[in-house]
Amino acid sequence: QNKYETLKVLNNNMIQTTSLRYLIRNGDMFRLDENLEPLEKTIELEAGDYVIKPFNLRWGKGIFFIQVSENIDITNCHEIQDSLNIYKNLLIEERLSNHIEINKLCSSSLNTLRIITVQLKSGEIDVIFACIRFSSTNKKIDNWSSGGFAANININTGIAYSAIKKNKNDLGSINNITEGFKVPFFDDAKKIAIKAHKLFKDMRSIGWDIAVTSQGPIIIEGNDDWDVILPQKLLQKGIKKFLCKI
Repeated sequence: QNKYETLKVLNNNMIQTTSLRYLIRNGDMFRLDENLEPLEKTIELEAGDYVIKPFNLRWGKGIFFIQVSENIDITNCHEIQDSLNIYKNLLIEERLSNHIEINKLCSSSLNTLRIITVQLKSGEIDVIFACIRFSSTNKKIDNWSSGGFAANININTGIAYSAIKKNKNDLGSINNITEGFKVPFFDDAKKIAIKAHKLFKDMRSIGWDIAVTSQGPIIIEGNDDWDVILPQKLLQKGIKKFLCKI
């Protein structure tokens, strides 16, 4: 999957996505316009709080954060240059902030929803699974694969009710999650996931990463090869037969 091309399709179809500001492709950095098309080449990164990530990697690999107090020349930024030496192509996007309720789970990471949509035999798109992920420490990345937590969400009520940590098998109470944590804007998050999937009807199933901010849900990315282990651990059952029947 190509994170840039996916976000461009969503953005140009009026679906709220993370704000991409720059694209670095084959060593050249471009500012992006409102349609996420490259403008002129530049080496100057404007002041701001950014997330920088490779185009195509999964599980939070290669992601880092940079806060720039004044405009800088990227050729003098060791973090960016080191990343370019490894990955070549990078996206630079504005860093998002959690909704105040979502922030209660963990304030150091952007705590995202994973919503899985499938195309039914009828052609309709439906949500079959949802969870929320948050860091287990003071890490800035929430990925379950990086050792964080993930909690089930009832897809009808939007209430998170149990959580599990990477490499652990027992569901349990994490940050009062078993008491019933109501996810803000959950119905809206489901709606934009379904709307987004309709733009990719050649894909049977997509795992959407969605941030919940004070302004509502914002799509971070879509994954056509989403991790099946996480929903199976949270649901405490296999889902292959279920998916095949849809």
